[in-house]
Amino acid sequence: MAVKSVFKIVVASISLCVFAGCQQGAEFDPAVHFKDKCSVCHLNSEMQRGPNLFGLNADYLALQMEKFKLGIRGTNPKNRSAELMASAKPSLPDGERLKMLSVWLSLQQRPEFVYNMKGKSNAGESLAQACLACHGQKEGHPMPALLDLEPWYLLDQLRKFKQGWRGGHQDDFGGKIMQTVVQPLSEAELKKIVLYLQSLMVLKGN
Repeated sequence: MAVKSVFKIVVASISLCVFAGCQQGAEFDPAVHFKDKCSVCHLNSEMQRGPNLFGLNADYLALQMEKFKLGIRGTNPKNRSAELMASAKPSLPDGERLKMLSVWLSLQQRPEFVYNMKGKSNAGESLAQACLACHGQKEGHPMPALLDLEPWYLLDQLRKFKQGWRGGHQDDFGGKIMQTVVQPLSEAELKKIVLYLQSLMVLKGN
């Protein structure tokens, strides 16, 4: 009886290991994950929502998700939208799955942007061109291409960098650089930058 009992335990253990292995190696579908975990906040069909993620730089997307997972972003209570995103940390995938989701998002077609900023579009050209020197390319670095970000979100994030609500974590090196760059700029200058970038988006046909 003892031998049979041991045999049953061994068989049960092997079955459990095989099942766990299958679960761990189960195919990950980024489209399904986005629909189930992300779409409620990140589809532009929603009235109250976060930024559009489709068509953004995969390296940038992966880096930002990692920052939220590590608590580098989303810990400042004044930045309510980032704090809300941080509360969704358990739904963010790990490792290769996070990379797969980032690449899938980058390959999706962007929706039509809403161009709701009003004003002279050429007033911020010199300032915006300085921004595009680092943020003009789409791939090859973990920085977003500014023409792929919605105008309302651009202005919102520039304001948060200036106010110290984003980029304040000691390990957010890119965020600290942005804080330094944006800090001297006035509210009017921030709006001029986004207005000019919005005019380029219109010409580009986003």
